[in-house]
Amino acid sequence: MKTLCKMILAFFLIFSLLPVQNSSAHSCTAYGETYGYWIDCSNHQAGKYFSYNTASGMSSLYQTFVTGGVGKWNSTGVVSISRSSSYSINGYVHTYTDSNTSIVAAFYNYVSNGSGHLTQWSIKMNTAIMDGRTGAKNQETMAHEMGHAIGLNDLYLSGNQGVLMYGYSDRTATSPTSKDQTGAAKAVGN
Repeated sequence: MKTLCKMILAFFLIFSLLPVQNSSAHSCTAYGETYGYWIDCSNHQAGKYFSYNTASGMSSLYQTFVTGGVGKWNSTGVVSISRSSSYSINGYVHTYTDSNTSIVAAFYNYVSNGSGHLTQWSIKMNTAIMDGRTGAKNQETMAHEMGHAIGLNDLYLSGNQGVLMYGYSDRTATSPTSKDQTGAAKAVGN
């Protein structure tokens, strides 16, 4: 009996020391406003490659806003975001119209697994506001919203006005800055 207990103990000890294979979790530190990037450790991508689909019937103009915003991130090399025609993809981008709000676009309806990796997310674009803005400004907004899909939070300190993830519309960055890129790289585990 004593030998059996020792064998069982040895068995559990050996297997508890073995490394776990194919683990996709990576460590996450939020950092924060003073760093110029703030990572949402509970809601971020599992890696640099992820996809989205757009609502059927979305106008080509609005698809241009989305692809323009995505292109700003893809050009950094930190992430690789692609459009898919599959509705099984966890990212969904669509338009809506609400003239009773000042919300231009929003990242919402997001769900993450136990590792904090996003398994579902949506971005909605308010045509009531975006129709009255330039295409360049709308692409900037979509780059900002894709920053949330990567795993970056809004920043509100005035010292971050020059960062894409600044949460107010008077941001001066039109593309991901070095701070945005550093935050994104850390969010996806690069």
